[in-house]
Amino acid sequence: MEKQIKLLLILFMMTASCNHVVDEFKLTGAEIKEIDDLTTQYQKQSYLESIFKSDQTIREICAGLIVANGLDSIEHKNCIRENNEIDAINLLKIEYFLEKYGYPSKSVYGEIAAYTPFLIIHHSDSKEARLKNFNYLNNAYHNQDIKESSFLLYLNRFYRMTYGKPFNKNTEVDEVSALIDILELNEHM
Repeated sequence: MEKQIKLLLILFMMTASCNHVVDEFKLTGAEIKEIDDLTTQYQKQSYLESIFKSDQTIREICAGLIVANGLDSIEHKNCIRENNEIDAINLLKIEYFLEKYGYPSKSVYGEIAAYTPFLIIHHSDSKEARLKNFNYLNNAYHNQDIKESSFLLYLNRFYRMTYGKPFNKNTEVDEVSALIDILELNEHM
């Protein structure tokens, strides 16, 4: 009986936290102001690098929890839930940043700052977010602000999300162009 009560309590807390997460998937006024107040190249670069750090830190913590407690441990599951919250908030921050300032150039902002929007968008499980941000990443790829291998990761995952299977690469054609055609992303350029 005591185990059942504990289980119900855990399930209630998980449900409550999930509902709380949905409510948090909007930028606060303070977060919007923080982005709006980025006036210098250094401030924008630092901001993007801090998002990169938050993205990577939570992933390192979750990986450590797998080693320490196992993949199915409550600690790891809680970490994954927190990771998903951070991903969702970071996506909103990056989307607002991109709308306001455009994609950061690697030559101006450095490699980590230029890589950060790609990374955050790539970590999204939302096909809508991938589609919404396609032009930013496509332009960043063509401007050499992200590597072809990174852009292919994004496109291949988009393909897998859309068709439920990995893309079968034909060595005769350009993989980037083939994926853009198959995913019908030309319409969004």
